Amino acid sequence: MPLPATLETTAEVPPSSQNVMLDQLLAANSLLLEVVRNNADMQNHLMDVLKQNQELQKAMLELCQKNMAKNNITIDVK
Repeated sequence: MPLPATLETTAEVPPSSQNVMLDQLLAANSLLLEVVRNNADMQNHLMDVLKQNQELQKAMLELCQKNMAKNNITIDVK
């Protein structure tokens, strides 16, 4: 299988430049991995916030329903 053009041309680059390029590639890879991890952490945090919001909405709905049941007394005036 032939190598991609970008890999074929690295043989012409001096070894010191190849080391610099490899270091830069590793640094970029590390940075990308950190971004992916942070994204996963943010998604988990967002899911926790959404779950708490749903629980709060459910509690508020229950309180409103109880309050309406107490206030739904009809008075017959004769």
